Amino acid sequence: MFMAVSRAPLLLISILVFSCIPVSVNADTVVRADPVELLPAGSFLSESDWIFSSQKAYSSEAADFSDSFIDDGNLILEHQRPENYQELVAWSQSSPTENNLSIGEPDCFRPTSSPVCDNDLDGDSDGGYSWSKGPVISLTGFDFSEGLGNHIVNVSLVVAFRVPDPLQQDSITFSIESGSNTSMVRTYAHSMSEINYMNQNAKEYSLDNLGPWTWSELSSLQINLDYVSVGQFDDSELQVDAAGIKVKFLKPWGTFELAEASHSSSVDHYPVLRLDLTKGSGTLAISNCGLEHIGGVGEWTFEELKLPYAQSWGRLHAGVDGNASWSYSSSFDGSTWSEESQIQSGEIIDTQHQFIRLHTQLLDGCIESVHLDINDPHFVVEGDIIGADDAMVPDFAKVRFAMNGEEIASTNITPGGFALSIPVGHLMSSEDTTLEIGISARFHWSSNGSSETISVRVDHISIAGGYLIEWDYDPQCSSISDQVFEEDGGGRLLDFLYTCTDDITPIADLSVTATSSNTMLLDANYVNGQIRIQPVSDAFGDTNVEVVVSDERGNTWVDQFAVIVTPVNDPPEMDGLPVAVTVELGETATLPFSYWDRDSPTSAVDIDITPEWVIYTAGMIEMTPLGVGEYIVHLTVTDDGGNSVSKNMTVIVTQQANIWVQSIDTFDRTSGSSSITQGHDVQIIVYVRNSGNSIAQPVSVRCSIDDQTIGTNEIAMISPGMTESTTCDDWSNLGVDSGEVELKIEVDYKGVIDETNELDNEWVTKITVNLDSDLESPTGENSSSLMSQYNSVWWVAVIILGLFAIVIFLYGPNQIRRVE
Repeated sequence: MFMAVSRAPLLLISILVFSCIPVSVNADTVVRADPVELLPAGSFLSESDWIFSSQKAYSSEAADFSDSFIDDGNLILEHQRPENYQELVAWSQSSPTENNLSIGEPDCFRPTSSPVCDNDLDGDSDGGYSWSKGPVISLTGFDFSEGLGNHIVNVSLVVAFRVPDPLQQDSITFSIESGSNTSMVRTYAHSMSEINYMNQNAKEYSLDNLGPWTWSELSSLQINLDYVSVGQFDDSELQVDAAGIKVKFLKPWGTFELAEASHSSSVDHYPVLRLDLTKGSGTLAISNCGLEHIGGVGEWTFEELKLPYAQSWGRLHAGVDGNASWSYSSSFDGSTWSEESQIQSGEIIDTQHQFIRLHTQLLDGCIESVHLDINDPHFVVEGDIIGADDAMVPDFAKVRFAMNGEEIASTNITPGGFALSIPVGHLMSSEDTTLEIGISARFHWSSNGSSETISVRVDHISIAGGYLIEWDYDPQCSSISDQVFEEDGGGRLLDFLYTCTDDITPIADLSVTATSSNTMLLDANYVNGQIRIQPVSDAFGDTNVEVVVSDERGNTWVDQFAVIVTPVNDPPEMDGLPVAVTVELGETATLPFSYWDRDSPTSAVDIDITPEWVIYTAGMIEMTPLGVGEYIVHLTVTDDGGNSVSKNMTVIVTQQANIWVQSIDTFDRTSGSSSITQGHDVQIIVYVRNSGNSIAQPVSVRCSIDDQTIGTNEIAMISPGMTESTTCDDWSNLGVDSGEVELKIEVDYKGVIDETNELDNEWVTKITVNLDSDLESPTGENSSSLMSQYNSVWWVAVIILGLFAIVIFLYGPNQIRRVE
């Protein structure tokens, strides 16, 4: 077996290269190097990627006016604060009409108790009310000091009063005086029953239509409550417990709420290279904390790092508990190094070389960790703030962004756009690949009570710096063992594809070819996961099959295996035979036939046939059966090596009739001639012969002129070798014109007789119809001829009548005799 293997690149996905000491494999080929977004959820296409929450100030309770959600591909942190209202009722503190029981808050909820206003039913009066059946009850003195300076929203008059009886003629009016203006508020008249608003249900009347109001105007209002009496007798009386002015105003307030969104996911690898502190050289000691200072100035040179393909160096991040200085040298090939360049932790390594080597001097303490980020990863966020920020406190109202538990940026909540880009390589670790993002809006307001709506819209967040590198390797498959066949022994399917693997291309998508080095000996191809090997018929020898497996980028695995075909003495071969043949008894049927042997001369091959009435001669099988029936013909061909092949054929021997039109005669019964004249009575005589070996019965016969039937008849029986006749007599029923016409005779047109030949049952010929000479001349001879024909008919009629009279005379009833 000959085998040749060539190594070619396959595909290997690697998000990051994590190795302090890179291994260079020259056979590896980079297919592509693409940037990778480390925070796909930053596109805000799915709410399921984020967790939303809100919080009141100094509480774990959900916020009342702040919320966070995703809308149309944007993260929204929204604050919608309504107006903050407060209501104040200033009850009258004085009465110009000295109705002092009506000043202050309502205190008489049971005006009909005994004693009056015994609210708690303890036998003592708990309050009182003023009453009037005519004089006006005036009330003033309203204290609004609690609401002074705040924006008035609406004002109403509040009165706790009662009218114990229905008003039929009298009425009650409520009015207010502001300066020199008096305004009517409400009138009651023609009431059907008691009016009672003293049972802790003081009645309110809006004064907004009389405004706008100022606190000063409200403080100086006078309320006039009047019972207007009509007639000699009063219907009832007005009882007043209290009256006041109710004011709704905006109340200043201030606090804060939080609207938050958080995301947590896992990345394949952060774009960082972690240095192995144990690999390097210098005067520092390796300890539990890392690299430790052991006296004096300790120095350490780390092993070199190789830059991942098509990427750039980022920033140095050193975790040091103490004081240390840093520098680096670089090389384009890993052999020749540059002078050292100073660098601080957090700064970018400014070189385009593929290799770097870090150096440090530790003054005191311990170096706990060192890593480099690749491509200088940045947290990038863009958005805008929409709405009013009149009440937002600038130093406290902010949007904050955090990554992996550390706040990385913030911006004030003020209308306008914002864009932030912050390096975050120091927050990435090669060991912990969890990525946590937090966004929080603190809506901190100090308001006069007005409503406010403001939204923080984050368009997108991304973390740049990730990358993907793909490498390419060959497919790998199991070798196929050598194969041995016998000549003409059939082919073989070898399961193959399942033995192959590839790092990128799916197994089903691998391309496989199998090629024989000698197609005259062996066919080889690949089909449905298998190698198909098929030796060529009547060939033997040895050859090789080459198998090539290719992945989607053309990388290949190549193998060869040997195939040996051993020779075999082939049996004879012969032509195919029909399944069955039919032979008429008394006849000889022949069938072309040949046989041969690939490994023997024709003279050394014998043929044997049964039964004896079947022989093979001159390339033909001749069959002369001796009786009717069904026979099996058996043929065997044998070569000089004793190999033989046999075939059978069924011979069906039949004995059938075969009828056909032997001849016809035409007879013009009008003229007595064999020629046919137009308009004459013509008879067709058909002679039918049976040339078969069986009786034909019954034999149907049909005659037609130009496809118009002129007669059908039937011959009862025709014996083998005999001829019988019948006639077609309906010529006169057709108006056949003179000239040439087609006469067609069909025998066994009903198809009831089995014949050896069904194709000779139809006989067609052309005959000539002559023009009648009498029809040519309408006078003279024609008239005589017509008269002659008329006379003939007349005499026939007379004869028939005479015969009819004789019959009646002979067989009719006897004559009537007279009896005396």
